[in-house]
Amino acid sequence: MIDNLLKSGLYEVETRVPASKSGTIEKLYIRYLPQPQNCPKCGSPKIIKKTLSRRVIIDIQGNQPIEVTITKQRYKCQCGKTFIMKDESDYPERIHISKDASDLLGTMLLEEPDLTVIARGYLFHNQDGSLRGGNPYERVEYAQKALCAWCSIPDKNEDEPFTNFGALASDFPELVNAKGEGWYYRHVQNIVKFVKKNPDAVSEKAKTTTALIAKGFKTEWKKKVRQLQVPIFALNTKAAWALRFDDILADALELGALRTEEYILPPEKENTINALDLCSVPFEVVCDVIAYCEANKPTDTDWVVLPIANFDCYYGNTN
Repeated sequence: MIDNLLKSGLYEVETRVPASKSGTIEKLYIRYLPQPQNCPKCGSPKIIKKTLSRRVIIDIQGNQPIEVTITKQRYKCQCGKTFIMKDESDYPERIHISKDASDLLGTMLLEEPDLTVIARGYLFHNQDGSLRGGNPYERVEYAQKALCAWCSIPDKNEDEPFTNFGALASDFPELVNAKGEGWYYRHVQNIVKFVKKNPDAVSEKAKTTTALIAKGFKTEWKKKVRQLQVPIFALNTKAAWALRFDDILADALELGALRTEEYILPPEKENTINALDLCSVPFEVVCDVIAYCEANKPTDTDWVVLPIANFDCYYGNTN
């Protein structure tokens, strides 16, 4: 969107601060040039300049996040009307992150966390990891509250569905605090703090990604938490194709208790693998993948679904 603004000729670039100097992401400062001839309320040409108005937007330019500060002049008419000129190419009102930046943030950050694992833990296990007795279907509401606590994000809870579940802190102190800071929210904030404090310990890509997360995570995660709460039988089509708490709990009930035993390949299979040309793939990675497939192969099919996100987290990448 920023490219369209600059091409319109209505804006002038005042300053551009590279990411290397700003310490976060690139920053761009632009000023809106046109001046009004008349008051939009009474039509009088007797208008005077007042203070400056500034908006900060997170956008994408050249596939990289950029912080755009837009400066516009405020004006006041003798009739008392105070106004700022607007144009069709301007960002929509009240937006703080453009759609392009939101989409990129979703790709980088909001790939579904494995909430099914959390649901299975609270449906089938005690706090010490031992199996719980009784009917797990009777604990569905309890497990959903645990998911809400884990996903919680500080908010004023002005509109339903709410996103601040600080009220659950007494029931799930390991997942959320009284401020409404859930486990995931605190985890992301700690990553951002670490990268800012230790810039030499991470890659340039990690610093760029983290800078965007720092600017837009709260807004995007809040939308996601609300989406997760859309009822499965909602009358409208909002979140019709999205993952919801209902889907997560259904998957958890189907999968059952978490597995704690370790599956180890027999020595003869390891010897067979070791004799093969693995095309530079590390031996231990091949063994882990085969062990996972053998341990998780369903009885009614020859196919096994590999959790790529889990492998990425464990090995760093799956390339």
